Amino acid sequence: EDALFVSQHMELLPPITAAQIAGWDDMQKLPVTVTDRRRVITNGIIKIEFIQQENIDGVSKYLVYFVDQNGKEYSDVRSLTNGSIGTTSVIPFEIKTQSTSNPSKLYLIIRNIVDGQLVGKVEYKLNIAFTNDFDL
Repeated sequence: EDALFVSQHMELLPPITAAQIAGWDDMQKLPVTVTDRRRVITNGIIKIEFIQQENIDGVSKYLVYFVDQNGKEYSDVRSLTNGSIGTTSVIPFEIKTQSTSNPSKLYLIIRNIVDGQLVGKVEYKLNIAFTNDFDL
């Protein structure tokens, strides 16, 4: 994955807003299927598997990352490229949390890399336990 390529695209796109997140119809069909049914984040690194379920003309490319309900980014931004039916991709994400306060839910955002349109949102529960190794 070309981190510079993803970074350049993100700089050109407006951030996702709270209104877009709240207004997204969760029943709308996603361009790819997220195979993880549990949808709970329990540590700082999570791997998400995506599978292409339908034929699409050409190759579609998306930006995928986690945000809170206000659109604040909580992970690195990755690119996802899909082609033929049955194509799978496993993408690792590093979740950026704080020891003081974290949202209870994060949303996996899927955006069209060309125009930045929100094309998918998948809700995850955030359940990372923090320990303080210094207070024994």
